[in-house]
Formats: sequence, C-alpha cells, structure tokens
Amino acid sequence: VHIIPLTLPTTVQVLPKRGMRMTYATVLRVLKKRRKLAGPERLRHRSEWDNWNYKAELFAFAKRLNEPVSEETLRTAFTHKSYIIHEENRRKQLGLSTEDIEVKLNDNSALALKGTEIMSSFIKAFIRHSYPDLPEEGVAVLHDYLMTDDTLSHISTNIGTKDLILCAEFPVENPTLATVFKALVGAIATDMNQKQAETFVLDFVLTQLVGKDVFDIWEIPNPLATLDALLKKHGRTPAESRLVFESGRNTIQAIYKVAVYSDKEFLGQGPGESVA
Repeated sequence: VHIIPLTLPTTVQVLPKRGMRMTYATVLRVLKKRRKLAGPERLRHRSEWDNWNYKAELFAFAKRLNEPVSEETLRTAFTHKSYIIHEENRRKQLGLSTEDIEVKLNDNSALALKGTEIMSSFIKAFIRHSYPDLPEEGVAVLHDYLMTDDTLSHISTNIGTKDLILCAEFPVENPTLATVFKALVGAIATDMNQKQAETFVLDFVLTQLVGKDVFDIWEIPNPLATLDALLKKHGRTPAESRLVFESGRNTIQAIYKVAVYSDKEFLGQGPGESVA
C-alpha cells in the first residue's frame, strides 16, 4: 500500500462574506418600533451633552467671527439677565446661604445698550449715504426693518449664538437672540474700537438689504402726498400726472402709462391697468 503524504498550504486565505446577517433587518425593525412607541426625542440644550466645553466654544466662536474679543467679555455678552435671576431663585429654593446665592456674573444689558446706539447711528448714516434722495421717512423704515427682533435674531442664529446663550427660557426666543447680537456689537466696541464694531454691523446687518427692493419694505400708503411733501421740501411745485401711453382700452388686457412732472420736468413714469 502506497501512502501519499497530505500537504497543507502554508497560508490560509479567509474570504469575508459580503452582505448583512439575516437577523440584522429584524433588529432594525424592532428598534424602529421601539423608537415610535417612545415618541420623539426631547429637545435638549447643547450643554446637556457629554462633550460640551463652554470655554472652548467661546474661543471657537471668536475665531469664527475673526474678532479678538476676550473670553470674559464674551461671557458677559452671552449672559442674559433672566439667567441670573433664574439661577438665584434656584439657589434660594435649595436653601443655600446668602453668600452662595449671589451669581457672580454680569448680564449683557450695558453691552446691548451700547451696541444698539452704535448700530442705530451707523445704519442711518449708511442708508443716507447709499440713498441720498431717499426721504427721512424711508430712512426710518429701513432702519426699523434692520433693527427688528426678527432680523437680528435671524442673524444671531446663523452666526451660532443659540447654543452659547445663558438665559432662563429654552428654546431661546427671538428678543433674547436679538439682545445678544446687540451685546456682541457692544463687546467688539469695548474690547477693540467703534470702527471695528461698525464694520461688523456692515458685514452682517446691512447685507440683509442685498437683493431687496426698498418699496418691498417701505409700503407708502399715499405715494402722491409723500411725493408732494418731498417736492415742497426742495422748493418745487406739486407733482402733475399725465397719461402718455395707452393700449387695449375697454379690454381685459388694457394698459396705461402715466408720467409724473414737476415744473415741466420729467420725474418718472409707471404702467398700470387703469387710469384711476
């Protein structure tokens, strides 16, 4: 009997099995069912997560804006007065001593007031420079539009302030977001100078007018009376309207073009569907 020795390969190659186990889809279905039964996850503040580092977040925020504001000033700008009141009341309920109840933080009221003054004066000056023929009523309307809580809270949210604000309410409301943005302008003016704060306002606030028509923001209730008041202010006669073109009278596609003159000088023209 001739015995043939068995030779084994020196290396064994193990090929992985592609695809997922058959039980994996079942596990996913069970997890989805449990998630549905538990309901949506509770809305939580960013600080409740384990990897939260407030000091690092303040440092990163200043670097993102490229504004060398100190950490102490940033803490003040992000601390709303409601947070201090809420924290002191919470400590009183815990029965702490009088010394421990006081929260050693400064709120952003002073910085917000300073930022409001800088923003208001610079916005008006910029609008007057950019629209030299715009009456003061229009300047006031554009100024009020840019200073509203909706506009400033939109800017504040998009530069990443929502997770850094210390306040009593959650989610953070629009007035609080707007106040924090004003405080940031005041913080830049405090740690640097007013010129840098005005540049910050130019970059983030006045750019909200890009792509917008003035008359989409300023709805004039009586345009002709406003025009007459403006002409009177410049020592000119009231405006006169004249029909300069018409087409399709007594049809559903009628069009009329009316021109406005003052002292026999052409001011402008516009189309309409009726003469009235």
